Amino acid sequence: MSNWYTQVEEGVRDLVRYLRNRGINTTCSCHHDWYIQVDCEPEDLRHIWSLLAEYGLRPSEWRLVYRWEEVRRYLTIHLDVQRERMMTLGERA
Repeated sequence: MSNWYTQVEEGVRDLVRYLRNRGINTTCSCHHDWYIQVDCEPEDLRHIWSLLAEYGLRPSEWRLVYRWEEVRRYLTIHLDVQRERMMTLGERA
């Protein structure tokens, strides 16, 4: 599994690993646009919120956009955090 993470862009890699290690299925991410998408149900939102806070992100540093499509439900986590701070958080996690 560790080789899989090398395909995730460095800026969001540690947060993706952190979420996946806690049972959150990440499906897409991009550090250039600062987002991570996850498959989830509405009842998962509170858990994801708490994981982001536990990771060290402040509520002002993320926006959650939940989409409910006919065949799929997913959450996009938009990160409004500076790259340097994100890398520091990743080192702690």
